[in-house]
Amino acid sequence: MASRWGFFVKHKPAGQALASGYAFEISYAPALSDSLTRQQWVSNASSIVRITRGKGIVWTSGATKPFDMRTPYDIAALGEALQLNSDLSKRALSTHARAVLMHAFTRASTLKA
Repeated sequence: MASRWGFFVKHKPAGQALASGYAFEISYAPALSDSLTRQQWVSNASSIVRITRGKGIVWTSGATKPFDMRTPYDIAALGEALQLNSDLSKRALSTHARAVLMHAFTRASTLKA
């Protein structure tokens, strides 16, 4: 998320991924570093929010230091800066993250024929 992507994310493949139960992870640690990295992060994160319409997004910290951690209210405010309403931003922290873990757990524990 910290460097420029060499491609554009399209609506159709992103919609198919969301319909299959996949989620898009946005790590907010690069937004806390220098201004050029922050600018690229905002561009990439806003394109994901625009393409997915705020659905299927999971916020992660990606923190390497304890001081890079933020409260859920800070992350919700960061989501609002990316044109994501507060309800969807809070869901990305709680409900969507739980759904991703349950999806991974059921895939790992299901016997395949």
